[in-house]
Amino acid sequence: MQSEELNLDVFTLSALLTACSVCNLSRKGKEIHAFALHFAMERQNL
Repeated sequence: MQSEELNLDVFTLSALLTACSVCNLSRKGKEIHAFALHFAMERQNL
């Protein structure tokens, strides 16, 4: 996800987390959650 230089917003991240939940992909959901926290911190520093 990071290596492809995608522009993600809160709606995309929310949809990804929902999809992980529906598909029972908790590990991937945790990875996306960690990325979302990092993403939020970077945006606050701008």
